[in-house]
Amino acid sequence: MSSRNIELLSCFCCRAENDYDAKTLDHLETQTLLDPRRQLALKPQSNYCRCCCKCCAFWCCLNLIGVIALATSLYVCINQNNSEISPTAALGADAFQLQNMSIVPSGKWQQLHEGLTDPWEQDGFGFGYVAADRGASMLFEASKVLGVFEKVPEELRGVWWAKGSPFPQVLMTFNFGHWSEEEKTLLVPTAPWTTAWWSGGNFAYPESYFKPLARLFYTFVTGKQLATGYAALSNSSQTVSYTFSRCPGGGESCEQATSKYTFAEVSAHPKGHLQGQGFDPLASWSLMNIEATEVEDASQRDQSLFARRLNLECGPLAYMPEYHLAKIIDASGNPVEPFHSEYMDFMSGMPLIVWSKAPPEE
Repeated sequence: MSSRNIELLSCFCCRAENDYDAKTLDHLETQTLLDPRRQLALKPQSNYCRCCCKCCAFWCCLNLIGVIALATSLYVCINQNNSEISPTAALGADAFQLQNMSIVPSGKWQQLHEGLTDPWEQDGFGFGYVAADRGASMLFEASKVLGVFEKVPEELRGVWWAKGSPFPQVLMTFNFGHWSEEEKTLLVPTAPWTTAWWSGGNFAYPESYFKPLARLFYTFVTGKQLATGYAALSNSSQTVSYTFSRCPGGGESCEQATSKYTFAEVSAHPKGHLQGQGFDPLASWSLMNIEATEVEDASQRDQSLFARRLNLECGPLAYMPEYHLAKIIDASGNPVEPFHSEYMDFMSGMPLIVWSKAPPEE
């Protein structure tokens, strides 16, 4: 029996008690009638299959136990480390959602959606592809809404690249959010044109600081899946809050930064409820402003680089490496070098996916 036949048989070894399914077994019996010497190969292969099945079952169980342990650890750690925020004094409400924004530019988003390449819709949500350079500029323009943009602190405006992130989310903005000066909190509702994703399919890996980890995520989930999943969050009206305070130290120190926006706790709020947090890894992230000495224009250096880290103090994810948010377009719409060029090299001609419009309100 050839090695190819052995590989074929191993695929069927777990489908029946007798190692092979009926169709395969009939085929083998026909072959052995023509060449009795092949009968000798059947018995060893049967033992091989039994061993293979036991090994597969063992590893499946081991992986399942690992996933359960990881999920349990993550749940416990997030609930231990999360702290509630309450910017209700400035908002006059306990919840904040997209419809609470002073302006929702649906018409502008629709117009920009029509300018995307190969636009499509799913469940009323609009998506499309756009070249990396143009996509960053479109993200800036779409999220720059008069009456909203100018109230966000200038240091936070622009377009940010998730440099070194193992996730297929590439760009994000803080432009379209509600700023509470009293609480030093920025509330960013789930909305179109606030983030963009890598458009490659499974196994299409970009360059990343954490290549093994990136390959794991990029193998099981694509940017397109994340984009549609993120849009679906708008059905639950999730809001993310960034509450700024003094730098607590630890990790990459943010004490050397000159900006007052040096540290932020990041919290996710399902249904926009600001008094509570959901089971979401975002709820345990923090941002630390660090010195961006590599930025060529001295006027752009301040508040151009954040370290984004996981705030868990227990469990296996407590040691997950942090990555950076690097500003590639500043508050005036100008590129920030060398981050913009590095971002373009990272994309290597791959387009972005953007969530470009929401379903019309009923």
